[in-house]
Amino acid sequence: MKKILLIITLCLCISSMTVTAANNTFNISVAENRYANTVRIKNSLAIKNSGKATIIVSVRGNQKVRKIKIRTRLMQYKNGTWSKHKSFSEINNDCFARIGVHYYVPKGYRYKLSSTFYLYDKDGKLIDFITEDSNEVYY
Repeated sequence: MKKILLIITLCLCISSMTVTAANNTFNISVAENRYANTVRIKNSLAIKNSGKATIIVSVRGNQKVRKIKIRTRLMQYKNGTWSKHKSFSEINNDCFARIGVHYYVPKGYRYKLSSTFYLYDKDGKLIDFITEDSNEVYY
């Protein structure tokens, strides 16, 4: 029964619409119950005039979360399609994980982050799975 509920929850998470908010940071209320074990997500991309991109991606889980894995892809829009330009990842055995990096990008393209968050409980079971895209930035 628990496996069925987990599968249904994962399907609902995958098929649900993307949450957007200012600076791509949002708090998730318990009443919303969209991501039952996730408290806060940040998925932010900024690029300076020099081409230096600042990438900040983080997630905080609730008290049930014991391990978090983040996979972030810096995507580049080129010739009418989005493609992976660079990847970053982080694994933390805690209820919080963060990626904070700087990376220089070539001029003349649009960029965004596509981040996936995996949250696990104390038994190592996946309890939340979230994919979020950041704001798009032209440089």
